[in-house]
Amino acid sequence: MSKIIKFIGHALAIVSIIFLIQIFIENYHQLADLPLYWYSYVTVIIIILLGLTGFLIMSFAWLTQLKENYPDFGISEAFTILAVSQIAKYLPGNVGHYVGRYYLSAKYIKKADVIYSFLIENIMLVFASTLVGSFYLLYANINEWVGKQETYIALIIITLSLPVLYWANKKLKFKLVTLRTNYLILFKLLTLFVIMTILGGLSIYAIFYLITPLEMLPFWLLTSAFSFSFLLGFVIPGAPGGIGIREYVFTLLLTPFIGQIIALQAIVLFRLISIISDLILFLIGKYLSKRQETLDHA
Repeated sequence: MSKIIKFIGHALAIVSIIFLIQIFIENYHQLADLPLYWYSYVTVIIIILLGLTGFLIMSFAWLTQLKENYPDFGISEAFTILAVSQIAKYLPGNVGHYVGRYYLSAKYIKKADVIYSFLIENIMLVFASTLVGSFYLLYANINEWVGKQETYIALIIITLSLPVLYWANKKLKFKLVTLRTNYLILFKLLTLFVIMTILGGLSIYAIFYLITPLEMLPFWLLTSAFSFSFLLGFVIPGAPGGIGIREYVFTLLLTPFIGQIIALQAIVLFRLISIISDLILFLIGKYLSKRQETLDHA
């Protein structure tokens, strides 16, 4: 059985890399005219490091849910599983990375607990993205799209959903699930995911500096637009890695401030750098996985 799972994992990785190469080729022509200087490469390296740091934060967030019930499951195991499986998000369906995490973590964690941790993680990711994305209201004339009253109602509903989530977790009995989530864990997850989203905003800010250093937009405008586009790319099923949806929403939100061409160039460049980050992350994960296997057999 383990050989079959390993074969499936390798097959998913190969197919994912093929999709990544295809995405890279399809989008590269949009960046051909961008001027490149020595500091451009330094900035790209910094953005890649920010992306890898984001995945490390996500590993801590996952571990936050699991460490009480699974003390032997450490940050090394969490990061390795995330690193190896993340590349599968580019497969059609936008669920391949969760399938990978599910099977790779099976030898450490009960399957029901893995699924439950995914549920809580996704809910808190949505909360964090909505919270950071709400800063967009400070810059945009949102009343052109939706009334002020409706906006406030939506924010109140989102805010009140957190205690409702906690109540449901306490009252509902999930069969086979041993994990239980309290307010402290939810707060830690929200904090970690907000930090992760802000790191994404820093990456976008650095990309805008590369493209148009003389016409910089406010940091929180860029970060909130990125957060909203990430949110919709995340929750809408089917799009591999949110491709297409994220770019469209980001361009739509920033076109009134900077123009369509620059906004599109920025998010496409972010996508291409993200692909490089995911490939590096995958290689790091494979190295750590092989290293762990060697230690286990020693």
